[in-house]
Amino acid sequence: MPDPDEICQGALGDCWFLSALSILAMQPDLVRNVFATEEVLPLTEGGAASGRRGESAGIFGVCLHKDGEWRTVVVDDHFPTSHRGTHLFARSRGTELWVCVLEKAYASLHGSYAAIEAGHIEDALVDLTGGIEISPPKIEPDSSEGMETAWKQIEELAWSGSYLLGASTCRAPDGGGDTHSTRGIVHGHAYALLEVVSTHPEGERLLKLRNPWGRTEWEGRWGDADMARPENARMRAKLGWKKEDDGIFWIRWQDFVQYFRSVSICMLPANWHCASAHGEWAGATAGGCPNNDSTAGSC
Repeated sequence: MPDPDEICQGALGDCWFLSALSILAMQPDLVRNVFATEEVLPLTEGGAASGRRGESAGIFGVCLHKDGEWRTVVVDDHFPTSHRGTHLFARSRGTELWVCVLEKAYASLHGSYAAIEAGHIEDALVDLTGGIEISPPKIEPDSSEGMETAWKQIEELAWSGSYLLGASTCRAPDGGGDTHSTRGIVHGHAYALLEVVSTHPEGERLLKLRNPWGRTEWEGRWGDADMARPENARMRAKLGWKKEDDGIFWIRWQDFVQYFRSVSICMLPANWHCASAHGEWAGATAGGCPNNDSTAGSC
């Protein structure tokens, strides 16, 4: 059973893709839909499936939606390892391979692991589901009206069940990458947005986030240390909080807007009728990854 708690980021800077996997794992059927088959059987010498159940061919078919088309990417079960024999890139906390397989298939689709070093959560969500990216609400920390409007939109989307949500933080003031953090929030980093809750009678507006590293969590109000205080037993029970160093934490809306620059939104496909046309934007003016300075600004 796919579980967002299983995902651990490795040496590759693909937090955006792994956050998308965490979001998908909240609805396990979405992860299962990405796999072309549940099991790939070993082949006979003639190239046909042997039909021997319980044996694995070590081959997986993964369905990804790229540039408006569904493509099946076939990968094997050989994964990069360190000199210690441990997984070099993303892995599961347990023994399941689905995290490794999906990361390898996504890297294969783009040409290499290095090609998925940076990106945006919404792009990965679209590629994994065939959904549509939705323009996010504008986060304006200095505007009470803007904050109220943004909260209501995010809460409505989260509760509808038809949208997948992620969040990205601002870069460090000195331009540093995701090795810098403030109060446990990593700069220039992507998180899965798992839940949005308004509590009563406390009147708190809370968001549940997951760091794909599987560690390093918010250290402020309603973070793990604060949640564990005896006087917060009622809130712990209400939120189903567990004391684990798993990268999952709760944060207040007013704190969220101070550290996060954007919310990523993907609308899941329904009974759509689609039409597409083939073409490309090529040449010196063609855009690349939005993270690059030549194609997009920074927070």
